[in-house]
Amino acid sequence: MILLTNGCSHSVPVKSEQKTEWSSKVSEKLGIDDYVWMGLHDDFFFNDRNLYLDTISKLPKNNFTFSLASSGKSNDCIYFETIETIERLIKLNKKPDLVLIQWSGPSRRVTMDISDDTIFCVTPEDIIENVAIPHFEPLASELTIRYTSLLSDYLKIKNIDYRFLFYFDIDDRCLNRDILLDTTNYISFPNGLIGYMKSNDLTWDSAGHPSKNGHEYISNLFLKNIKINKNIL
Repeated sequence: MILLTNGCSHSVPVKSEQKTEWSSKVSEKLGIDDYVWMGLHDDFFFNDRNLYLDTISKLPKNNFTFSLASSGKSNDCIYFETIETIERLIKLNKKPDLVLIQWSGPSRRVTMDISDDTIFCVTPEDIIENVAIPHFEPLASELTIRYTSLLSDYLKIKNIDYRFLFYFDIDDRCLNRDILLDTTNYISFPNGLIGYMKSNDLTWDSAGHPSKNGHEYISNLFLKNIKINKNIL
């Protein structure tokens, strides 16, 4: 099996302790031999293309998990990264069997520091005048669900199974906009998982990042959903 995953800091190792993240746990539970995590290098997709391409070229032939998750990532970046990575894997005859995505905070977006051309993802806490302005609600949530819908359609065309987990709430003002959505493979939509995680002591900080037990919970949530719907195990 080839598993591709993506997400923000809520999908990376707990306090930099390797293989504590949900994607590693899912990989292990599925009996996948190799696990490769790109997210040790933040903003690699735009700012370190050589590293990104070299990592893809060195992936095993089969039976591996490739995690693109990295801290601070926005949903537009998740969308771009996931599609390009799948296309590159297909060209190498390594088409993923399953894609698991943890969608990030809707207000985040890709932007650029014009002083040095560095590309990064801005959050509502990172507003920098004349450099970085995040999306605001309800536009932020509408753009997020459009990205998820487009990626869902793309994966169906490619005949790739997938699950989308929403860690953050979607603004309900955008839900009556007649956006074409098939939410069969959506988890915690439109009410994100973060509230449940915080109230059940499954996070380790005020930002709601999953603890080790939290990542264990998320991994089981993904696996349970796979079994309930289309079982590829």
